[in-house]
Amino acid sequence: MESTSTYFYFSRLLARYFSQDSLSEEEFKDLEVWKNENPHLFIKILNEQNRDAYKKAISLVDADQAWNKVSHSINSNKFRIDRFKGFMKFAATLLILIGLTATLYYTVFYKEKMSIKGMGTAEIVTGKPQAQLILDDGQSHNLQQTAQKILLEKGELKIKTAHNTINYLDSSIRFTKIKNLYNTIVTPRGGGDYSVVLSDSSKLYVNSMSKVKYPVKFSGDYREVEILEGEAFIEVVENKTMPFIVKTKNARLKVLGTSFNVSAYSSSNELIITLETGLLEVINLKHNNEVKILTPDQQARINNNKPGAMEISEVDAGIYSSWRRGMFEFKNERLDVIMKTLSRWYNIEVFYEFESLKSIRFGGNLNKYSDINSLLDLISMTKKVKIETDKNYILFTKND
Repeated sequence: MESTSTYFYFSRLLARYFSQDSLSEEEFKDLEVWKNENPHLFIKILNEQNRDAYKKAISLVDADQAWNKVSHSINSNKFRIDRFKGFMKFAATLLILIGLTATLYYTVFYKEKMSIKGMGTAEIVTGKPQAQLILDDGQSHNLQQTAQKILLEKGELKIKTAHNTINYLDSSIRFTKIKNLYNTIVTPRGGGDYSVVLSDSSKLYVNSMSKVKYPVKFSGDYREVEILEGEAFIEVVENKTMPFIVKTKNARLKVLGTSFNVSAYSSSNELIITLETGLLEVINLKHNNEVKILTPDQQARINNNKPGAMEISEVDAGIYSSWRRGMFEFKNERLDVIMKTLSRWYNIEVFYEFESLKSIRFGGNLNKYSDINSLLDLISMTKKVKIETDKNYILFTKND
């Protein structure tokens, strides 16, 4: 059974979620996990009529009146009035959430059919190249697929952007004496990707909902970039005197001249590293710095949640980097993995009537810049599941 503090925590996250208040990366991850564990309950909360009822119930709570009724029994030296008033409002939200558990009970045990009718919040918009570039001094620039634009770093270094690519090959960067300047590229959830030509001519392709940090100019004994969140494909220019290092939370990668894909989403259970060309040294920071050397079409998987040896398998590497070529390719993949990939690009919310539906496997291709319905139609034609859609909400139910 969940503790009272847990109820309070998720009540607060849900309240901020529905009021469109921004959540931190960690809070968003926690809410995503809770939503996946409680799909029936979350759908009930999303129901417009239910939401209106909850809002009305909250508005009827008079914290001042409640305080007056119980103030005589509270030692003012131990409790702050303003905190208690806030607690009363918060307790009301808690009671509403607990009440929703009864709805969940009815849904599960009395076989009420799940539906998302009338719950979609926005139309699905096909993604496009877009990103945010954060300079070393903290300046932020929104980037689109536009004509050439020149940004200045520290007032003198020229950073060129054009055709959804950031380019660091300008001579003002290559010959500058300024060192240890870092830029960060951030792509949004819901259709954003971008590419970067680094100062050594290596290429970095950043997928949606990602964050990558890299130096404006490489210097020292090695070249290093850090994937803070998300997915990137990297084509490394060989330089035997200056190895290329890629850092993630749970692994360190070392290469000379190689192309590979790294999927390091914090919401995923695994860090997935897939080698396309060359050789790649993978150091597993979660298992005594275990070292493995990957060869082309090999993949390493490291569990993000607990220590353990990495798993090595033979794969078609091109499938895992297909997003870089403007395609989504899936081969005998779990439904939940497919939809989680698509949700980052199309900004959709996905729900499942039963947990078992997530493990059904499908295959298919989808152009990133086309309508998602073409792939949903293919899935539906298999008769393995039924699909209900309402704007950006998608529900998979059992095919009776």
